[in-house]
Amino acid sequence: MQENRVAFLKWLNLSSDEKRNEYICNVFDEASTYAMRHRISKRVIWEVDNVFELKHYFEKLKSDRIYNVIHKKSARIFTKAEKLYLQFFEETRAKEASYAKSQNDEEKIISFTYYKCFE
Repeated sequence: MQENRVAFLKWLNLSSDEKRNEYICNVFDEASTYAMRHRISKRVIWEVDNVFELKHYFEKLKSDRIYNVIHKKSARIFTKAEKLYLQFFEETRAKEASYAKSQNDEEKIISFTYYKCFE
C-alpha cells in the first residue's frame, strides 16, 4: 500500500518543504521496518487501515525503549509527525466516507427513477 505513502507525501507538500517531508516519510518507513522486525506489528504503517490500530501502532513504537535509544533522532521526529499522519488519515477517511455516501445516494436516485419508469 505504497499509495498511502505517496498520498501522505503529497498532502505534506501542500503546506511545507518537500525535502523535510520526504525525510518524515523515510522516518515512517524506518519505524515500520523496526516494528516488523521486532514483532511490534505484522504490517507496515502504510497498510494500517483502522484509526484505532494506527494509534496502537504509534503507542507501541513510542513505548519501545530500544527503538527510542537506537533511533533517537528518528523516534523524536516520529513522535512529532504522528499527529500529522493521524490528521491526514482522518481527513482521507472522511473524504472516502463522503464519496461513498454520495455514490450510494446516486445509486438510490437512479434505482428510484428506474423503478418509477415502470410503474
